[in-house]
Amino acid sequence: MKFKFFYDRFDLPDIECEKSIYPISWVLTDNARPELCDEILEEIANFKASKSYWEMSYNKSVLCLSGKGATCIDAFNESVEYTLPLEKFESLIKKWKSFLSDRKESSQVNI
Repeated sequence: MKFKFFYDRFDLPDIECEKSIYPISWVLTDNARPELCDEILEEIANFKASKSYWEMSYNKSVLCLSGKGATCIDAFNESVEYTLPLEKFESLIKKWKSFLSDRKESSQVNI
């Protein structure tokens, strides 16, 4: 699974990825500040400790943490979703946070 992190012509963080996994990119771009990434990482840690279902709605996406993993949902079409193993999603959030924090021009990410 490949992602390209970059800044668009308006200098906003954005992501290119395969069309079938775009709900993941929407969760990331809805959380385009390092402190928001920290909040998600904290919720992942809480989920690991408690195994208690967690859900958050954002501008254009919904993130659910459950026994299935991290499910990213298109908020405009809830039948479109993609679930990643929790460890892979956690790794992706950390890479997104690093991209944002370091203000890199672009970054290729494979998970």
